[in-house]
Amino acid sequence: MNPTIRIASRGLRALSMWPLWHALRPFRREVVRRTRQGVYKIPLSDRYGVAAGLFLFGEFESDLMADALAFLRAHGKIPTRGQGTLLDIGANNGVISISMLTNGEVARAVAIEPEPTNFALLQHNLALNDLADRVMGLQYAVSNAPATLQLEISPDNLGDHRIRSNAGKAADNNARRVRDLAGESRRGTVTVQAERVDDLLAKVPSAYHDDISLIWIDIQGYESYAFQGAAQLLARGVPAVAEINPYMIRRAGVTPEQYRSVCSQFWSHFHVYRNGRFVQRPIDDLPKYFAELGYLWRESNVIFTR
Repeated sequence: MNPTIRIASRGLRALSMWPLWHALRPFRREVVRRTRQGVYKIPLSDRYGVAAGLFLFGEFESDLMADALAFLRAHGKIPTRGQGTLLDIGANNGVISISMLTNGEVARAVAIEPEPTNFALLQHNLALNDLADRVMGLQYAVSNAPATLQLEISPDNLGDHRIRSNAGKAADNNARRVRDLAGESRRGTVTVQAERVDDLLAKVPSAYHDDISLIWIDIQGYESYAFQGAAQLLARGVPAVAEINPYMIRRAGVTPEQYRSVCSQFWSHFHVYRNGRFVQRPIDDLPKYFAELGYLWRESNVIFTR
């Protein structure tokens, strides 16, 4: 289907579901919805996010998953369908892991999610889809070293919780521009335990650890810290699909050049989706790509490869 038609179709679907969303809320705290990406418990609240998207649109990032996996397989970067283990960092309610398993893309997954409400939804959704024996859920944040961290809780989006980093106040000469565009420092927080990815994987069964073939990561600007804590895994050449949001990355205390420096230890290229295909760029172009995105909310998903 033409991308424009596909977007329009989803918009119409969301409009048709919107009245039902509001009609149910006075009577139900949650519903269970079956989608082509699996079955999910969906809280009916004002805190929109992944679950609300599943209710209104009937999908979440399904096109990105399909296109990214097809690209990586075409270039021999991941195994054939039904093989390998997905490492899902910032798993939220489990939609990426559950979708890939439901649709036969991978054999198993390790799903890492620190926030208690989201992790409870993740566990519930794994049970709904009979996947508890194929997905290892870990309630942790990930970083470059073990630590006790503060997670800023978004009041209106269950997918926008962020690790609080004092480094963000002195990231670079534009520090005044990168702080609190959404009032993040006024958010409530919960304490979460952070571990290095390599240390967490050492604790899971070898069937999960030894066969990781793809990383899917979206942790609101904290990605480079996770990469630093996954050096042993990334030394294998495992590709990653990652969100890039320059504002959130800078707020986490990481400059574009620092982000490039971390990524260049593990990958030689990143791939940007343009006009229906992924365009390859050298890893040294990352700071330039940050500038192209700008520093006020615009974000993108890229694929990192060797």
